[in-house]
Amino acid sequence: MYVKVKSMDGTQTAVLTISKLTTIDDFRGMVEEKLKIAKDRQRLFYRGKQMEDGYSMFDYNINVNDVIQLMVKPVLSETNINTSIKAVSKKVLEGKENNETSQEPVMIKESEFYRVGDLVDGKSLYDGTWWEGKIVKIVPNPNIKESLDGDDGFLYHFVDERCELEPPSELLLKHIRPRAHHLLCLKDLKPGDMIMANYNLEEPQERGHWFDCKYRWKCYCSTSNA
Repeated sequence: MYVKVKSMDGTQTAVLTISKLTTIDDFRGMVEEKLKIAKDRQRLFYRGKQMEDGYSMFDYNINVNDVIQLMVKPVLSETNINTSIKAVSKKVLEGKENNETSQEPVMIKESEFYRVGDLVDGKSLYDGTWWEGKIVKIVPNPNIKESLDGDDGFLYHFVDERCELEPPSELLLKHIRPRAHHLLCLKDLKPGDMIMANYNLEEPQERGHWFDCKYRWKCYCSTSNA
């Protein structure tokens, strides 16, 4: 039978021939061959649920012509890592030279907002969705020389709690925030309120991913005694 694979942003699509017994790992191989995306960079979703290795298409009740969503995980920039190492090495050398002429202590700047191990919501740079996870590392951002509005000059290494064995994403301050835990009722919202809403791009009636949105209007229902 045929199924369609479509990237979250709609820029990549492919039609693949599978059977009910096709495993998820084998399916990743088909996607890699067709779209040239390595297996370890693929995150597959069907009706809002992530598809895991060790299962087959039968386990997810995949039917002919169904659409499977593909999220491509970004690759950590080796250039950024090397630049960070060089920058740190340079600071160490400068510190040694300064110590020879001055005994003043060198102050190490830390994030004012988060610490390693904090549980937060992280934003996907691929499709704008929000995921629960934690900060595993905080390093200076080598690509900026000074803090800008909405940025504190750090890169936050964020790991999705459902995929802790995968490489972390490098996020700016504006891409992370304290984990959301308040459930809001529509009747309590006012036009203009910024909230997170759950939405499924392929199956609107099913549970999907979390997106930022602005509440625009209220609908009031009334009854008539006439």
